[in-house]
Amino acid sequence: MLNLFALFLVLGTTQDSDTSMVWVEGNGEIQSFYMDKYEVTMAEFQRFVAATGYKTSTEILDSGKVYNPYYRKVKGVNWRHDVYGREIPQERYNELPVSRVSLKDAQAYAQWVGKRIPTKEEWMYAAHGGIKSKSYRYVGGNRARQVGWFDGNSRETLMPIGQKTPNELGIYDLGGNIEEVATDFTDKKIWSMGGSFFTDKDYFELDYLENGSYRHIGGATMSEGPLTGIRLVKDAK
Repeated sequence: MLNLFALFLVLGTTQDSDTSMVWVEGNGEIQSFYMDKYEVTMAEFQRFVAATGYKTSTEILDSGKVYNPYYRKVKGVNWRHDVYGREIPQERYNELPVSRVSLKDAQAYAQWVGKRIPTKEEWMYAAHGGIKSKSYRYVGGNRARQVGWFDGNSRETLMPIGQKTPNELGIYDLGGNIEEVATDFTDKKIWSMGGSFFTDKDYFELDYLENGSYRHIGGATMSEGPLTGIRLVKDAK
């Protein structure tokens, strides 16, 4: 007779066994889905680039935006460089989120790993904590410094993933560090969600986000800015 516990382990439950993702149970309006526990790292993106030979938008343009002391395009800057145009050491790729990605870049990576970009509705639902929401002020808590990196605690530099308190669902860095790509259902509007290490904590205050003050990038393309990165989702089976 087949051991029922073994059968359970083989078949699993309604939740995914991939520990890099978190199950986000729906509420009737939002369908259940999985979301990355962390933002996509530079190391993960580098593996994609190495395996496919993919060239990002900034690499094709051979320039990226650099802040010093205002934004300007600088030749040779791409996803391997920080907001100031400095090349990031490869030994930090495992801990830092990838940035300077366009919508095209994010979609290409998502297809490669078998996931997709979240809609802004899914992103907001997860940011609120889904059905486990505790109605916090900020994404994940009432004290901004405990849950996210912003201009008041980051020294205005990109920070390692997973260092702050996760939200109610166990998802890290939805507020601060880097903004995250989201779309609407038609992909005609691109949204940059959650604030960054370079902006004020208000950008990940939930009331601010809920009132529609999303960072609208606009159009069917997206600026490859130094503050924008990737967090992906996957449909529930």
